[in-house]
Amino acid sequence: MVAVKQVQFPSSVIKPALVNQDGIENHFCQVRSCNGQNNNPTYLKQESTQNSIRYGQTTISPKIAQIFEIEKDYLNERNQLES
Repeated sequence: MVAVKQVQFPSSVIKPALVNQDGIENHFCQVRSCNGQNNNPTYLKQESTQNSIRYGQTTISPKIAQIFEIEKDYLNERNQLES
């Protein structure tokens, strides 16, 4: 947006107070919600968080992932017993 305006109107200025920052605030709110109480995420954690936000995927907490694994194992065992 800035580059286009500077090319089309070279003598114009952009007033930061007039630019809507809701998109930026929303992004950082999503980053905080993905990282929870972690104030110092590693590079890999931050990369995963950014990719999840960018591609619209939700992150799954490790606790929920463990529950899914337990449930999957239970269903596999049950299917083996039935056959």
